Amino acid sequence: MVRYTDLMEKRDDRIRSLVKGLDVLAAINDMAPVKVASLVKATSLPKPTLIRILNTLVAEGYVIKRSREEGGGYS
Repeated sequence: MVRYTDLMEKRDDRIRSLVKGLDVLAAINDMAPVKVASLVKATSLPKPTLIRILNTLVAEGYVIKRSREEGGGYS
Protein backbone atom coordinates (compact mmCIF):
# COMPACT_ATOMS: atom_id res chain seq x y z
CA MET A 1 0.00 0.00 0.00
CA VAL A 2 1.30 3.44 -0.89
CA ARG A 3 0.95 5.75 2.08
CA TYR A 4 0.29 9.43 1.64
CA THR A 5 2.92 10.16 4.26
CA ASP A 6 5.50 8.49 2.00
CA LEU A 7 4.42 10.61 -0.96
CA MET A 8 4.40 13.83 1.04
CA GLU A 9 7.59 13.18 3.00
CA LYS A 10 9.54 16.08 1.48
CA ARG A 11 6.73 18.66 1.54
CA ASP A 12 6.67 21.17 4.37
CA ASP A 13 3.24 22.66 3.63
CA ARG A 14 1.16 19.59 4.43
CA ILE A 15 -1.43 19.30 7.18
CA ARG A 16 -0.11 16.31 9.11
CA SER A 17 -3.40 15.40 10.78
CA LEU A 18 -5.11 15.31 7.39
CA VAL A 19 -2.34 13.14 5.98
CA LYS A 20 -2.79 10.71 8.89
CA GLY A 21 -6.53 10.58 8.27
CA LEU A 22 -5.96 9.88 4.59
CA ASP A 23 -3.56 7.07 5.51
CA VAL A 24 -6.29 5.53 7.67
CA LEU A 25 -8.88 5.84 4.89
CA ALA A 26 -6.49 4.26 2.38
CA ALA A 27 -5.77 1.36 4.75
CA ILE A 28 -9.47 0.78 5.38
CA ASN A 29 -10.13 0.88 1.65
CA ASP A 30 -7.43 -1.74 1.04
CA MET A 31 -8.30 -4.03 3.96
CA ALA A 32 -12.00 -3.59 4.85
CA PRO A 33 -13.43 -4.85 7.03
CA VAL A 34 -10.45 -4.25 9.28
CA LYS A 35 -9.83 -4.28 13.03
CA VAL A 36 -7.95 -1.62 14.99
CA ALA A 37 -4.90 -3.84 15.58
CA SER A 38 -4.46 -4.34 11.83
CA LEU A 39 -4.84 -0.61 11.21
CA VAL A 40 -2.17 0.16 13.81
CA LYS A 41 0.23 -2.14 11.95
CA ALA A 42 -0.72 -0.82 8.51
CA THR A 43 -0.49 2.88 9.37
CA SER A 44 2.18 2.86 12.11
CA LEU A 45 0.02 5.29 14.08
CA PRO A 46 -0.22 5.05 17.86
CA LYS A 47 -3.46 3.35 18.91
CA PRO A 48 -4.89 6.42 20.73
CA THR A 49 -4.28 8.59 17.65
CA LEU A 50 -5.84 5.99 15.40
CA ILE A 51 -8.92 5.72 17.63
CA ARG A 52 -9.42 9.51 17.54
CA ILE A 53 -9.13 9.53 13.76
CA LEU A 54 -11.53 6.59 13.44
CA ASN A 55 -14.07 8.25 15.74
CA THR A 56 -13.91 11.40 13.62
CA LEU A 57 -14.25 9.50 10.35
CA VAL A 58 -17.23 7.54 11.71
CA ALA A 59 -18.91 10.70 13.06
CA GLU A 60 -18.50 12.43 9.68
CA GLY A 61 -19.84 9.44 7.75
CA TYR A 62 -16.64 8.44 5.93
CA VAL A 63 -16.21 5.13 7.76
CA ILE A 64 -18.67 2.58 9.12
CA LYS A 65 -18.06 0.90 12.47
CA ARG A 66 -19.35 -2.64 12.21
CA SER A 67 -21.24 -4.23 15.09
CA ARG A 68 -20.00 -7.31 16.91
CA GLU A 69 -22.76 -9.29 15.19
CA GLU A 70 -21.25 -8.22 11.86
CA GLY A 71 -17.79 -9.30 12.98
CA GLY A 72 -16.61 -5.90 14.22
CA GLY A 73 -14.00 -3.69 12.64
CA TYR A 74 -14.32 -0.78 10.27
CA SER A 75 -15.24 -0.46 6.62
